[in-house]
Amino acid sequence: MKKKSLQAQPPALMKDVLLDAAAAEFNQNGYFNTSVDSITKRAGVSHGAFYLYFKNKQNILAYLIDRIAETLSSIVRDKNDDAGFLNPEDYPAFERDIRLIVSVMLESSGLFKTFVQGMVQNKETFDLFAGISSDIGNIFSARIKQKQIKGVDSRIDALIFSQIMSILFFLSIFIFSLGIIRCDPDVLARHISIILYSVLNYDEKLTKVRKKKSENRKAALLTKKKLLDVAKEEFSQHGYFDTKILDIAQKAGYSRGTFYQHFNDKDDLIQAIMLDMFYQNRDQTSVIDLMVSSLDATSLDELIRISSIVINLFDKYSSFNWTLLQGAFYSEKLGGFYGQMFIQFSKPIQVKIKELQDDGACQELDSLIAAEIIITTISYSIFMFFGGFIHCSREILAENLGIFLHSLLNYMNTQEK
Repeated sequence: MKKKSLQAQPPALMKDVLLDAAAAEFNQNGYFNTSVDSITKRAGVSHGAFYLYFKNKQNILAYLIDRIAETLSSIVRDKNDDAGFLNPEDYPAFERDIRLIVSVMLESSGLFKTFVQGMVQNKETFDLFAGISSDIGNIFSARIKQKQIKGVDSRIDALIFSQIMSILFFLSIFIFSLGIIRCDPDVLARHISIILYSVLNYDEKLTKVRKKKSENRKAALLTKKKLLDVAKEEFSQHGYFDTKILDIAQKAGYSRGTFYQHFNDKDDLIQAIMLDMFYQNRDQTSVIDLMVSSLDATSLDELIRISSIVINLFDKYSSFNWTLLQGAFYSEKLGGFYGQMFIQFSKPIQVKIKELQDDGACQELDSLIAAEIIITTISYSIFMFFGGFIHCSREILAENLGIFLHSLLNYMNTQEK
């Protein structure tokens, strides 16, 4: 008896064969290097058979993404009636729920990476993101509204903020799949959980202790700067051997004891002067470093102002930014450049997080991973804004991005909430 050819298979089976072949091709070769021809060859069918079920490769990718979306939706539907699902008042349970959803995404990370690659090239694929993120976004929005009923988070726009949280969730997994965020999947899931939990538990009143520490730190930095300025003059006039610590302290208006709160000895002071001079004379990339390093993380208004500056900067180069993304997802050379640029912009934020950790905030986070997730969330939220996924004014986007940063940079231990 002759074996049936694939061309003679029932329609439902033929469609599944094509979907399986497409999934394999997209996972192996990505969006740009997969074609209708490569899919049909892998499936062992003709082009004509393909076009009986799908219009093009974007269409078959949409079917595959719908499979992931349906899996996520089924999880959400099954648990949506459970008041404990993604409960912002129970961290262990919240992390367990996030891990469940992350695991589904990581199982399909190759396909999801293909999806985002297609998203920056094809408007139809871009529009799919709204659908795939809506179920989780709706839950985040509902949790925010529940808190607002209690009089908390009144400045937050629940819809916009939930969209930012969805972007954090999905695009962090994408950046991880590109190899830019480098860590164990378990570590990634934990950081996503901690950050989402911290922003859901945002309360500006909780930053009072942090603000006091920040003010003390700022005063200490001003004292240190004055000592450095006086020391530069003293060393320039008297040299290494004839410059005295007591003279530096008195001319700066402080005691010898205050000097030793900041420097161990004269050698330590000279090292600090050289580092300060080097920092001030770096190239233009130091502008970002300086903006972040001088940032008062306890000031919501300042974080909103910085967010507004970044939005306007992105707008200035918005067309080129899309070009860069398209090229980075297609070209290995540009992809490497994009990864290095991503890491470079993360460094000053990493330094800032380490500084905040000294004040008792962000204790549970790896500073580098957290910085990269912050860069992912801010940059892609703005990309999505200019792409039409987030619908609001620039002012509202800046305010909600500022609140997102404020909640993250000032949160304390999740187990203490």
